[in-house]
Amino acid sequence: MRSGGVARRGRSPAVVALLLVLLGGIGFDVDDGTPPGDHSDTIRPASPPGAPLERLWSSAARPPPAPGADVVYPESAGWIWERTLVMGAVGSGVTAYDLRTGDAARLPVPTVGATMCAMSSGIAGTVGVVLWSSPGPHGTCDLLTAYDLRTRAEAWTRRVPALPRWAAVGTPIVLADGVVAMGAAADADTGTGARRSTVAAYDLADGSARWSYAVPAHDAGSGSDRTWVQSLASGPSGLLVGSSASSGREESSYAARLDPRTGAVRWSRRVMGGGTGDGGLFTIVSADPPVLIAHMRTSEEGAPRILVLDDLGRITRRIPPEGPWGSLALPYRAGDDRGPRSSGMRVADGVLYAPARAGAYTERDRHLPVRMVALDLDTGRARWVGDSPGSDRMFDVMLMAGIDEDYVYTVVGDSGHDASGAGHPRPGPHGFTLERRDRHRAGRVQTIGSAPRADPGTIQPSTLVERRGDVVVLIPRAHDAGPPAVYGAPPIDPPPPG
Repeated sequence: MRSGGVARRGRSPAVVALLLVLLGGIGFDVDDGTPPGDHSDTIRPASPPGAPLERLWSSAARPPPAPGADVVYPESAGWIWERTLVMGAVGSGVTAYDLRTGDAARLPVPTVGATMCAMSSGIAGTVGVVLWSSPGPHGTCDLLTAYDLRTRAEAWTRRVPALPRWAAVGTPIVLADGVVAMGAAADADTGTGARRSTVAAYDLADGSARWSYAVPAHDAGSGSDRTWVQSLASGPSGLLVGSSASSGREESSYAARLDPRTGAVRWSRRVMGGGTGDGGLFTIVSADPPVLIAHMRTSEEGAPRILVLDDLGRITRRIPPEGPWGSLALPYRAGDDRGPRSSGMRVADGVLYAPARAGAYTERDRHLPVRMVALDLDTGRARWVGDSPGSDRMFDVMLMAGIDEDYVYTVVGDSGHDASGAGHPRPGPHGFTLERRDRHRAGRVQTIGSAPRADPGTIQPSTLVERRGDVVVLIPRAHDAGPPAVYGAPPIDPPPPG
């Protein structure tokens, strides 16, 4: 097995030690197919702690101008445009923060008393979209509003088919090729119990209706067929739709590729299920190429796994959560994790970059050392595995903070919970570090900065992280402790030689 080209034959221990100090941190290459076993021979990175990460502000210190809890959902957990962070609070409003100062201002509501139901997963240029509910305690979600972040003003509002609040909160909304694509789940038919869901598309420029797509359903003749839109994601090849269908006797999950401009179906395939209870939910990791995390319902299928699809929707690779690399840190709750941002993974150049743990998937609630795994989507094998410099401090969470042509950026931190899996708080500092890994040099790691005493609850397994230039934005998910927080990141020094 190769160890990143460090411990070559003929070098003295002193020379090897010197090289490790110079490299600052390293992963190990397992692309030759040699199983690394229990990783007892893994080189532990010795990267210095990096410069301090200074907390610039958090919403606990600067609350929104209007009352309301900061409760957010993963795919609508915030837009970032230049110096502006936009956060939504379900059941309340939408707030724009200055990334540097935390100064906050509410975005205008389309009508008095309206509350937020969902936000688009991102922005298109300077435009983001919010789904609002009509006023009243039992109001349905039926107002779609576009905002121009340059002025923070309403660009347009249109009334859309009403969605019950339970179905609309967190519903997927994606902006692609000049359209707003939104999942819609109607109330059950009072006579048959059937529920049919669609993907509806509206023009991003003026909100006019463009097309509608009914997701696949079973033809079981039971009269109680129900379908759901699980997830939406866009890529160069079009819009990827994830949905599920249940008839009481049969349950399945489907993936489909649509042309976002016309709604034309390029392909549609069943990816899971076919029998009673055999279906499942899945998270879209990447729309192009299609990569899914399958959360199977049946005990026979066991833990979730990664599904890789080709350009016709056929499954070409199934990657288990456990392997020579340890176990992938897959989302804990399939019901809340549906899109690329909340998957915690990234795909680039045919490689899946995923956080992992040193132990088995069944031990995921223990405080196990964390590491980054680069998986080849064609072979399903690890190109390299790299431990974190913070793993010796038993940091238990690794979060994806971004990716570019050369590096994968991660935040490694301590959730502040004990190892019981029950969420009990643990005393002591709950710090984190910002790291980057060289994609082309076996994942060699460099620590950029560290915050040794972050607020409890700042880092959770479901926290979203965005690194934008010289700031790091930490965005909590629904029901997780800890407010949104922004830290200043130090300038990144050149990587160590070698």
